[in-house]
Amino acid sequence: MDDGRASWDDEKDFTWMKEMIHQVHVLGKRANSRFKREAWHAATTKLNSDHAVSYTKEQVKSRNAEMKKQYAQVSQIMKTSGIGLEAATCRFICLDGSWAHAAADEPST
Repeated sequence: MDDGRASWDDEKDFTWMKEMIHQVHVLGKRANSRFKREAWHAATTKLNSDHAVSYTKEQVKSRNAEMKKQYAQVSQIMKTSGIGLEAATCRFICLDGSWAHAAADEPST
């Protein structure tokens, strides 16, 4: 976090996601399709203590939003005919022309 930005990796993601699952399924810290403030606080505290970082609740919430966005993109790609996912390698498998078709449907950023 040299410039105030959080640096994420799989282990950090696993820590805060696992804590959020615990908060929801064991402690019921979810209401109206949103996580409760207590759940965000607990996940941030767990992340900071387990990984010796000092992320804010807003940074964890931002990471959650980014993960949702990425999930939506992958879901959309998977709906494209001729594209599959190889579970062992977590790579897309595409028939000829299917990747170009999927890329054409994606707006440029």
